[in-house]
Amino acid sequence: MLKKETNVNSNPSEDWIEIVSTDVKENQLHITMTEPIQENLTQVRVGFCVSNNDMLWSRQLTKGERESGLIVLNLNDIDLSEDFKHNIRMLICLQVQQQDKNPEIIYLKNINFIKNNPIQKSDKYNKTAFYGEAILLDEEENSKVIMPYYDYPNGDLKLSIVDRMEAMREKLAARLKKLKIKGSHLTLEADLELCGFQIKDVYLRYRSKVEKQIESMDYTVNEQGEDKIKLSASIDLSQIKFVQLYWDAYILIEKDGVRHEIKIKHKEKKLRLKFFLFDTSYYTEDGHVVFPYFARDGGLVLHYREKSKYDGWNTRIKEGMVLFIYYLLKPYWKRRNIWLVFEKFSVMAQDNGYYFFQYCMEQLPEKEKKNIFYVIDKEAPDYENVKQYGKQVLPFMSFKHCLYYKAAKLFISSDTKNHGYAWRSKFSFLKSTVRNTKIAFLQHGVTAFKRVHPLFGKNGSSPMTYFIATSEYEKNIIHNNFDYDPENIPVTGFARWDVLENKANPNDKQILLMPTWRSWIEEVEDEVFVQSDYFKNYTDLLNNQKLMNSLKKNKIRLVFYIHPKFRDYMENFKVNNPNVTLIPFGQEPLNELMMKCSLLITDYSSVAWDVYYLEKPVVFYQFDYEKYEITHGSYMDMTKELFGERVTKADELIQVLNDYIENNFKEKDKYREMRDSFFAYRDNYNSKRIYEYLKRKVL
Repeated sequence: MLKKETNVNSNPSEDWIEIVSTDVKENQLHITMTEPIQENLTQVRVGFCVSNNDMLWSRQLTKGERESGLIVLNLNDIDLSEDFKHNIRMLICLQVQQQDKNPEIIYLKNINFIKNNPIQKSDKYNKTAFYGEAILLDEEENSKVIMPYYDYPNGDLKLSIVDRMEAMREKLAARLKKLKIKGSHLTLEADLELCGFQIKDVYLRYRSKVEKQIESMDYTVNEQGEDKIKLSASIDLSQIKFVQLYWDAYILIEKDGVRHEIKIKHKEKKLRLKFFLFDTSYYTEDGHVVFPYFARDGGLVLHYREKSKYDGWNTRIKEGMVLFIYYLLKPYWKRRNIWLVFEKFSVMAQDNGYYFFQYCMEQLPEKEKKNIFYVIDKEAPDYENVKQYGKQVLPFMSFKHCLYYKAAKLFISSDTKNHGYAWRSKFSFLKSTVRNTKIAFLQHGVTAFKRVHPLFGKNGSSPMTYFIATSEYEKNIIHNNFDYDPENIPVTGFARWDVLENKANPNDKQILLMPTWRSWIEEVEDEVFVQSDYFKNYTDLLNNQKLMNSLKKNKIRLVFYIHPKFRDYMENFKVNNPNVTLIPFGQEPLNELMMKCSLLITDYSSVAWDVYYLEKPVVFYQFDYEKYEITHGSYMDMTKELFGERVTKADELIQVLNDYIENNFKEKDKYREMRDSFFAYRDNYNSKRIYEYLKRKVL
C-alpha cells in the first residue's frame, strides 16, 4: 500500500498512499483507496496537517474503514476552532504507527487523475477541474466553505477552508482573451463558464480596504453553449477619477439572490508579448499613465501612476540587448555567482543591505567579495556612502546593472526584488525572467507590528527564499504566518545593528518623531494628503504650544523624520520654531538619528525596535489605531504587548513626554526586562552570521 516518492517531490514525507477517487455526498467526503489499510499498523488516524506536518485535526479510523479502504469524513462535524477561523489550506493525511515506532505522516495522492487531466501551462491560474464540490458549513453570509481538491502537479489531496466569496473566486475565473487601449478607450474580451450564475456588472475597483470606488464598464454577453459565454466590455478611461495605484477588474455574478465577485484573469501568453512590443497605455494630461498588468494570481489590474523616465522604448531596447548577451554567454554568467545587494527604490545606502555590503567589502577576502555588488542611483544622496567601493557599485539602470540583475544568483535586500529595478515599471521581460532568482530578505524592520505575509509570505505576491530574523520570537511569527520552513529563517540579528551605539548628547537632547506611512494615502495628490488625519495630527503636534513650551524650557529638540514613501509630502509640513527640526528623507542617515536621540515617538514603525535595542524609551502615538488594524493588522496585541507607553491623544502624549523629560529619559524597568525575549544577539556579529549562513546555502 505504501509507496515511495519518485517524480513527486514536494512533500516532507517519502511515503504516500494512492487513492482511486474522492466524492462529496451530502456534505461527506468519501475517499476511496486502492486497497485496505495494512494490518501491522497499530494505530491509524485520518486528519488534516499543514506543510510542517503539524496536525490540526484528526480522528481514529474505524475498523470498517480500515478493512474496506473507504474513508468517510463528515465535514460538518469539523470543529472550527482557532486554527480554522482564517482561510487555510491543509493536506488530508493519515497518521500511522507501527508497534514500538514513532507515528509517521502518510499523504494521500491521486496521481492517475493528474496524469489523465494535464493542466496547460497557459492555464495555470485556472484550477477549476481539480476542485470537488464545495461544502457550505452554514447559511450565514460570512460563513466558511470547505473545498476538497487535488494539488497540481503532485496530486496531493487537500482541503481549502475559505470564505464563500473566496470559494467562488477559486471555482470560477473569467479568462481574458483580448485587451486593447486606443486613445482613452479600453476594450476587453473574456471567456467564462457561468455555472448557473447571471452577470450583474463588470467593473474596475480601486484596491483599498478603507475606500470604495467602483467604475462600471459597458458590456455585452454572447452565449457559446453549455453555460459558456464570451464577454465583451469597454470603458472610457478619461472619465474615471483615478486614484493611485491599483484598479482590479471584476465581474459581479448572481445566483439564488447571492452575489459573488470573480476576477478577470489572463490565459494567453501572447497578451504578455503584446504588452511588451506595443505601448498598451493611456497617458493623462496631468503626467500620469494607466497601463494593464497581471497580478501574481493572474488577475487583470490597471496600474495608475506618474510617468517615469524608464517608460520609454530605450528601456525595452536595453532589456532586449541584455537578454541577448546573457543567453549568448549563459555558462559564463552561471559561473560568476553574482550577489546583488540593494535597498528601497535603489536610492538608499543606510539600511541592512548597506551594512551587510559594507561588511563584505571590508571583512571578506578578495576572492569572496569580487562578485558581490551594490546597486544605487548615482544621483541619490546615499551614493556618497558607497562610491568608495568603486567597481563593486553598479549605477542604477545602467546596462551593467541590468545585465547583472539578470545574471545574479542571489539578491540580498531589505525590500522586494522590484526595488532592484525600475520601480513599478510597465511589463518587463527582464523582470519576468528573475522571478525564480533566490533572494535573502534582510528586512527593513522586525516583523511584528504589521501583517505583511500577503506580500512577503511563501505564497505571497513577493515571496522570499531566506528570511532573516532577530529572535526566536520573531522566527515563530514568520514560521506560523508566512509558511517558510524553519531552516530558511535564520536567527542572526540585523546587519545595521552591528554599528548601533548610543550617541545621545546630554548637551543636545533630541526627541525623534518618526511615524510610518499609511497605505490609504500612499501616492495621493497633495491636496488629498493635507486633508488626511495623518497630516492633521502631525501638523497639530509639531505646532502644539504645550509641547513647544516644554521643549524650549528643557532645551530639547524635536526632530521630525518622515517615512521614505511620504518623502514627497515633506514640504507640506510648516513649522516656525527653533526647537523643531524637519529632516527630509535622505538628508541624514536614519541610523544616526536613532543613535543621537534620547527618546523615540512613533506609531507602528519598526524603527521602534532599533531604539529599544539601544535601551532608550519608546512612546507609541496611535491616534488611528482602529483604521490601521482594519487595513494592516499586526502579529502582536499592541494594546497590551508593546515595550513602551501607548497613547492615542496628543494631550496624553505630551504628558508622557514630560514625565520622561523630568526623569532624564530613563527607560522604565518593566520595558527593560522584556528586552531579552525580543533580541537573540547584541554582539555586533550579525552581518558575519548572515554571510556565513548565505555562503552555506548558496555557494
